[in-house]
Amino acid sequence: MKVFVSYSRRDFHFAEAVTAALWAHEALDPWFDLQRLRPGMNWEAAWDDALETADALLLLASPAAIASGYVRLEWGRALERGIPVYVGVIAGSDVPPRLDGSPVHDLRVRFRKRVHVLGEEITSAGARLDNEPGANELGPGRTVPQWPPHRLLRYRVPAPIAGFVVCAAIMGAAMVWASVLMVRLDVSVGHLAGSPFDEPSRLWRSNGLDGLRLRRWHSAQYHLLTLTAMVAPVGPAVLAVAVGLARRVCGWVSLVVTIVGAVTVSAACGYSVRADLALPDIGDPTVAREVWPPPAAVAEETAAVTQVLIVAAVAGVVCLGCALWSRCFYLWLPAGMGVAYQRRRATEVPCAASGPRRDALLPSRNPGLRAGWREIQQSAREPQPGVQWRGKNLRFLLEWLVLCRRNGVGQDRPLGSAVLQVQCLARADESIAEHLRTALQLAGVGTAFDAGTEAAAPGWTFILVSSHVNWKEVTKATRERAPRAICVLLDQVDIPDDTGTLRRFQWLDFREQRPEHLFALVAAVCRPDSASGLADPVPVPVVADRFRAPLPPRGLVSMFRVAAAFAPGFALARLAFAPTSPASIALAVLAVASAAELLRMAGRLAARRLTPAQLTRSHTIAVALAVLWCATGASILWTPVPLPGGVAQTFLPKDRPGAGLLVVGLVALLCGYIVALVLAPLPFLSPARCSWLPRAEARWPRQPLSAALASWEGYTLLPAWLLFTFGMLLYMNYVQVNVDW
Repeated sequence: MKVFVSYSRRDFHFAEAVTAALWAHEALDPWFDLQRLRPGMNWEAAWDDALETADALLLLASPAAIASGYVRLEWGRALERGIPVYVGVIAGSDVPPRLDGSPVHDLRVRFRKRVHVLGEEITSAGARLDNEPGANELGPGRTVPQWPPHRLLRYRVPAPIAGFVVCAAIMGAAMVWASVLMVRLDVSVGHLAGSPFDEPSRLWRSNGLDGLRLRRWHSAQYHLLTLTAMVAPVGPAVLAVAVGLARRVCGWVSLVVTIVGAVTVSAACGYSVRADLALPDIGDPTVAREVWPPPAAVAEETAAVTQVLIVAAVAGVVCLGCALWSRCFYLWLPAGMGVAYQRRRATEVPCAASGPRRDALLPSRNPGLRAGWREIQQSAREPQPGVQWRGKNLRFLLEWLVLCRRNGVGQDRPLGSAVLQVQCLARADESIAEHLRTALQLAGVGTAFDAGTEAAAPGWTFILVSSHVNWKEVTKATRERAPRAICVLLDQVDIPDDTGTLRRFQWLDFREQRPEHLFALVAAVCRPDSASGLADPVPVPVVADRFRAPLPPRGLVSMFRVAAAFAPGFALARLAFAPTSPASIALAVLAVASAAELLRMAGRLAARRLTPAQLTRSHTIAVALAVLWCATGASILWTPVPLPGGVAQTFLPKDRPGAGLLVVGLVALLCGYIVALVLAPLPFLSPARCSWLPRAEARWPRQPLSAALASWEGYTLLPAWLLFTFGMLLYMNYVQVNVDW
């Protein structure tokens, strides 16, 4: 029984999981467009044929699906033909009046159980229709009880999603309340310490105990101010994640990074606040009793802050549990913003499948890529005659060889008789084109047309589409090669509205350079008669204007943008205490220059506007600026400090306890920052630069501002702010406190 799955592309995750569940039923043959449409097909005719031959239609109802004209045409055509229409509600929406007599199943909660019930109902209804020839209407007893409109709860969500949103709301509210309490604590400690911008000489007004007491509260004030700045934006960020997940617009990476950062901040700040105001063991009970015990009001505020931060940390741990272990969490994310392991769990064949059908589904022609080092090394030892390895991304090609060997493919065992060629429209994309040609060569696929092969097997053309190409050339090339043209998306692009004809061709999203996606498409092209099944990897619908890249360059872009925030935080704190000092001005100038170079390099790397040589030069300049900045920051430890009476004393006096440890700690942290900048690009510079960056310098096309902003990933903002406040904390607690001493 063929079941046509009608859905909106925004609900791709739900549609893929529902299709996987329907495959578990022996009598059902679900028709899911992205699994059934093959390259070279007339997609419009294939859709029409599937609708005309379907025995039932399953509508996955959501606001996007109900508003879609294509979806409306699909279920409207099913009603005209008189075939059963089943409605699976996956998001709060009102069922159209024309579908009032159709069975409605709420798939938002208990997804796997209710999808199984839905499959059983479709199977039993199909059996009854087979036993009653000519019956094309749902008769009495064949519908499920219909809910009144008020029973279809618009904001009904799965339990893990609801638990995550509630816990995230609790965590965000707790962090906001903790920020308010910490501001009150800052005010109370400020009354005890005075202004942090006063001269150090005020610490010694009457006797030694008064000076120690003021210095103790002065130090606590510095630390608490930076902790307050660190905590303040975390609460709104967590609340924004909760709202984004409830509205299905928040990605999994942004969600997890925000929650992990919030848990880390709440735990670290709770411990730090308590440690700052605790009674230390200094060996002199008189000094400890006179100097360190906080007033009762300050102790109560400290306990309140600690308790609220503990609540926030516990709520964050529960949120992480929901995000990491729930099967249905993946279904709620926007299309293309999940992770691979969750997708495998959500789309696996249910245990209800049994017999030969389950045995046929579990093995995969292309089981994804889970190759270990031993398997990759074995592929590396196999001789590949005629293949040029130099200057190539060896990791990509070795993983491609693993896929070829798993599927019994090689240069002597071709994948098929089809002839493929790669058409590169911009010089900047030539490095990726060479990798594609090499991969096709390793699979035994012809990459050039000749008189003998062209007649036997029609040729296909992979047209490379990137932000470097002219759209008129893309349109011309696809029309010349139609209908055997496949557009390969290489990086973030904004497809113009007047190029609607391009949307009718087959697309391959190659921005992440996943060999399993390329292999699935090449196999479909070379073996057009092979039937696709559930085991084949279904590519996520293309969202061309979203920034995607292989993991090494994507991680490097995020790292540069986060690291750029550290130096300005340290320099800003220095300017606040010594705005006219030459060292402060030099520190600020170097911090701005270093941050600007890192951000510029990250933007050009994300847009592929750098060659490997240019990246090396830019990285060298950024590291040199960071070294100068760190040297200027460390030199503050040896800057003379003016004392009362016009006497200047060199910083770090010999009688200062722990002066050597201070120097070692500060220099170690600054050197760690330099080492991180130096070592971060190493995983990227060796393999992925061969296939991501252009090889030759050229006049790069201008990148639109919207595209530059779209390449900023939301999860980088919170780590950047935390590193900015850590820079402030480093200065105020490692340098200024000791200057006051």
